[in-house]
Amino acid sequence: PVFFTNSNQCDSNFMIYLKDPAIIDLENAETTYCFKDTLFLPNINPIGGEFHYMDTHFGFINPTRLGSGIHRIVYSYEDGVCMSVDSWSLLIHDPIETSISPFADSICMGDVSTLFANASGGIGNYIFTWSHNQIGAKTSFAPAKTTSLQLLVSDGCSNSYTAEVEIFVYPSVWFTAVVSDSVCYGMDGFIELKLRNGDPAEMVWSYPGRTLNGRYFA
Repeated sequence: PVFFTNSNQCDSNFMIYLKDPAIIDLENAETTYCFKDTLFLPNINPIGGEFHYMDTHFGFINPTRLGSGIHRIVYSYEDGVCMSVDSWSLLIHDPIETSISPFADSICMGDVSTLFANASGGIGNYIFTWSHNQIGAKTSFAPAKTTSLQLLVSDGCSNSYTAEVEIFVYPSVWFTAVVSDSVCYGMDGFIELKLRNGDPAEMVWSYPGRTLNGRYFA
């Protein structure tokens, strides 16, 4: 109770009730999160308060909103009368990043393209899943036409990362052949090859002979 005497020398009193503020327990609060676009409610007591970071406040923790790095998170709780405030450090892992080598490839029809993927960030233990149903950082593929391959990289915790690479397939060689009639031994026959649409080409013959006006005589 509080006692006082007014200006008329009259005594009076009143009661002041003091309430202890809530004790915030951060002992079991998570100190590390993966870089994932989702909402987490840290293991804090009492619940129902607000989290504060860089002049913003929110009811849950979203790692992608905070960004990677170490952050000082303030937690406030109000029970209707008293306000309690405490803070703790929270680490957000880096997002997964991936590169594919080569970043683009070109092959001849029937050849095999071999690609390598490298990942960083996240928590490691990466899983590489290619769109042609192969698993692993290295993949081989022999497409029948120009194709784009997609790669999904995950670590079981962070946001997955998707990368894409194009494999350009050169068209198969297409030509028509003009061949001379059969000739007697000691005489020259000829062959003339014409590629489609006048495509340029360098002819290398395995049998000794000579070329004249596009025709090979032997």
